[in-house]
Amino acid sequence: MIRRAADIAKGGTWCFPGGHVERGETPARAVVRELDEELGIDVVPTERVGSLRVLDSRHILVAWRVRHVKGSFTPHPGEVAEWRWLTPKEIRDIRPTLPSNEVVLQMLGV
Repeated sequence: MIRRAADIAKGGTWCFPGGHVERGETPARAVVRELDEELGIDVVPTERVGSLRVLDSRHILVAWRVRHVKGSFTPHPGEVAEWRWLTPKEIRDIRPTLPSNEVVLQMLGV
């Protein structure tokens, strides 16, 4: 999980890493780019687990399982204030959080 940097939208909240699909980009390519930009890691998307419309925006969140290929989890300070490995229970208990986290956990079956 990442805690979003203070100067970005919904700053300070905990969420799964990821971001917006750019024009001409597929959702699978977006998750690869976003995890590189946010955490400095290379991943391969392995499974699209689901999607949901984000309530307070026009965006659709698409959740993916990925395989870590390389990189040392070095967060970009302009986007990520902190990152942690958390259990599903810890994700449910951490605050402040985005409401979509619970839906993603359900999609993942945990």
